[in-house]
Amino acid sequence: MLMPPKVLPDTDTDTDTDAAHDAVADPVQALVTLVAYLRPRRGEDETAPARRFSAVMEVLENDAGRTAALRSHIETLLNTRQLVGFFADSGVLPVTGFFTELGRIVTDRLLPDL
Repeated sequence: MLMPPKVLPDTDTDTDTDAAHDAVADPVQALVTLVAYLRPRRGEDETAPARRFSAVMEVLENDAGRTAALRSHIETLLNTRQLVGFFADSGVLPVTGFFTELGRIVTDRLLPDL
């Protein structure tokens, strides 16, 4: 069976050492590592990413401690970072302010492009 990267503490085997804690202390680094593990790689079998995803899901379904740790990482990331820039860069939120964007939307509706 494929094993996901060591980004979440293994509740069965990890001790409370600094090295084990540092490996998963930063939620950004933990999630970057997890996403990098899941992403397709050049030249690999097209089913490999699905197998890796299934392996991660199996670990999360069978280990409540790791599931709670992943949830904690995501909550920490969302609660401690200013994500407006992230959402603006990804296209979810515009970089412009509320009234500027409202004006643009209203103008586009009233005066469509020619």
